This record gives sequence, structure tokens and C-alpha cells, in this order.
Amino acid sequence: MKKSLNSAYFFLFLTIICLQLLLSNDVYAHKVSAYAYRDGDKVVGECYFVDGSPCKNSKVEVYDSRGKKITETTTDEKGRFSFKTSEAGQLKIVIPAGEGHRTEYTLEAAEKPEKKEVKKQEPVKETQKQRDLLRRQSTKRNSNRLLMRQWMQNFRD
Repeated sequence: MKKSLNSAYFFLFLTIICLQLLLSNDVYAHKVSAYAYRDGDKVVGECYFVDGSPCKNSKVEVYDSRGKKITETTTDEKGRFSFKTSEAGQLKIVIPAGEGHRTEYTLEAAEKPEKKEVKKQEPVKETQKQRDLLRRQSTKRNSNRLLMRQWMQNFRD
């Protein structure tokens, strides 16, 4: 009797472990992830399951920082989506991927372009020293050319 009771507990223990492993993998396999980025006035993103498969034809809802729904679109066959928006603030992208699976992605506010002050460049004023240096360099080059010509002339003769 003790032997049959021990084997029953062992069988029950193994059944619970197997069910737990099977169910936990199934739940983990359907976890949804999303990523998005801004490209000018357009937001581009993608949605996929943890195994890498895309969330095909899933609804994509976009909310502003106040929680107001801005737009709605769907993912394509590759799990990608895009939409245009003039909203520069923070966006919350919600993707209900079916069968109770859902993900949210927060896209930070767009960076405001910095206004750079453009300074007018003043014309470069040559100093007397710079002009003299340029004249000497030019004279030296010309004298080197003259010497080379003379040497070539003497070599030919």
C-alpha cells in the first residue's frame, strides 16, 4: 500500500511539473514586443512575438501624452506599421495582438532642432608679415625653377 501511494504521489508530481513546463513555454512564446522611431513627421515601427514571428494585421492605436487617441492603423504581413503625425510630444503606441496579447511602447517627444547662430565671417586681412612670407616663398619657388632650367640646359649641351 505504501508503495502504491508513493508511486501515485510521484506520478502526480511529474504530471504537475510537465504541465507547468508546457504552459509556461506557451505563455512565453506569445509575448509581444514593439519598437518605433520618428522619421521627420512620420513614425515607423514593428511588432513581433518573442519567437521573432511578426504580428500580422494587428491593430495599432496611438495616443498622445494626455491619453487622447490620435490615430489608428494596422501592421502589414511583416509586422511593420507607419503613420504620419504632427504631434511632437510623447506618444503611447498600443498594439492588441489578439487572443489577449497586448503591448505598449512609449515613444519619447521629438527633439526640437536647435537654432544655431550663424556668424558672419569677416574677410581675412593679410598682414604685412604674411604678404612678405608669401612673396619670399613665391620667389624661392621661382628661383628653384630657374636653377632647374639652367641645370637641364647645361645637361643637354
